[in-house]
Amino acid sequence: MEGIFKPESKTIEELFGDKSSYYKMPVYQRPYTWEEEHVDDLWTDIYTAFENNQDDSDLDKNYFLGSVILTPNDDGIFNIIDGQQRMTTLIILFCVLRDRLKEEKNIDFKEIEIEDIEESIIKRKKIRVTLNTHMKNQVEFQENILKQVKYPKKFTKKDAMENKYMNTAIIFKKKIDELMDSNFPIGNFLDYLFKNVRIITITCSSQNFAIKLFQTLNARGMDLSPADLIKSHLMGNLDIDQHDLFLQNWIAIEEIAKRLDENIGDILNYYQYYLLGKNLKKSMYDILVDKFKNQDPITIVHNLKTFADSYEEVMNEKKISIYSLMYLRHQVYWKIILTTAKYLEYDNYDELITLIRNHYYKYWIAGYTSQKIKIMSFTLITMVKNKDSIETIKKVLADKEKSNSVNSYINDNLFDWCYGEAWSKPLLILLEQSLVDTDNLLNYIEIDKKIHVEHILPISWEKESEWSNLFTKDDAEEYLNNIANLTLLSGTKNIRASNNGFELKKDIYKGKGKDGITSFLLTQEISRLRKWTLEEVKERQEKLIKQIQNILDIK
Repeated sequence: MEGIFKPESKTIEELFGDKSSYYKMPVYQRPYTWEEEHVDDLWTDIYTAFENNQDDSDLDKNYFLGSVILTPNDDGIFNIIDGQQRMTTLIILFCVLRDRLKEEKNIDFKEIEIEDIEESIIKRKKIRVTLNTHMKNQVEFQENILKQVKYPKKFTKKDAMENKYMNTAIIFKKKIDELMDSNFPIGNFLDYLFKNVRIITITCSSQNFAIKLFQTLNARGMDLSPADLIKSHLMGNLDIDQHDLFLQNWIAIEEIAKRLDENIGDILNYYQYYLLGKNLKKSMYDILVDKFKNQDPITIVHNLKTFADSYEEVMNEKKISIYSLMYLRHQVYWKIILTTAKYLEYDNYDELITLIRNHYYKYWIAGYTSQKIKIMSFTLITMVKNKDSIETIKKVLADKEKSNSVNSYINDNLFDWCYGEAWSKPLLILLEQSLVDTDNLLNYIEIDKKIHVEHILPISWEKESEWSNLFTKDDAEEYLNNIANLTLLSGTKNIRASNNGFELKKDIYKGKGKDGITSFLLTQEISRLRKWTLEEVKERQEKLIKQIQNILDIK
């Protein structure tokens, strides 16, 4: 019947394990597109829930991984209307686990074993998830992932962009290898993954209704606010004549958040991390209500207001190092550390900013995900709260970076493909900022959205005889997307520079264009060169990497 749907909560084992667990991506669905950050987020969610449950069996007894919308086919297979990226990623995870665990001996399997993982991938020679978005995708997926993960000997940044399946498999392999090398209880993890991680399946009677339901579920709505619940709880412990005083402070915090383009929930989130200094295993409401127990609500809101004032001071400071931190994908950690330092009047505040900026950038360029820096971030919050010396903090960070071989990975990545990496533009801006007076910082903030990363040797270099006479194909491929061949331009200049020869590019780099915007100093340096050949590229590479090492204190 039109308009009927059936929601069910299923474990991963149920989703991929029963006799009717076969799924197909409709032809119109987009191909698999998940990037490293999406894979990392999914892994982190599952792994954190598992850790919480291992520490306390009452926590995260079930972890919900979202929903998938399905419609039944005449052949008994379900079309995936929504959730195809998540379902494909889970299958890739199963394949990596299957192959990795076959290499191990003496694994303490609990209830879930390799055979169960294999049947979640292929049952009776029938593939659990079929990709109909493109025949080439299904063939590659089947041959290189489903049957056995065929890891390439070399996998470049370009390969990662073009082969998302293998990129995801390599990410998972790295994470699982790290766990297996540390005597990780893999049997417990498998049981949790298959028996405690759940997905809501919503099976619809027709495709039209399924698409309408998908649009409805993804429409923006008003979330319930934990901040409202906390506010209500605190005010409930006050006499009526104290409500006005409480609300004055609460409204002042809301105004601070609004000025910073955030909300009071964000301030409360930073505050709970400050109070605990560790990974959060309960809801914000539960954590803060517990921390506020037997305290005067007026004192609580006053302290929270002072904390918010400190946060606003941090965010309004015109410091290059703070501006650099604003590029980081996960900003919550550095914001809490610096706000804590400001709130508690930490002695070496300015040096602390540079230290954590360098630390986060190093891990970012090295290719580590946020999970790797999370624990260290909690350690930093605690050290700042304890007023540990800046020398102690510096040593702890250096030891951590050494144990994770951060500098080695940085050097590898700086000599490799940099263009398109999330850190490439911030790193170039960091180099530019090292050349200018800090008084000019506001200029960079103002025009940031107009900043483009320009290829000096252009992407379509083969179309211009000037370039094809100077670079061989091998040299161009090696250095085209290297940091040495990249610079900064305003958007309009970047479009005009395009695939021009070097002499025309130099005029644009000098700032002679119609837009009248003075070029970046980093770019003006290039305009002083007589030519742009392989020798100049190599020389600039060596120079820029030395500058980066100096700025970020890379030994």
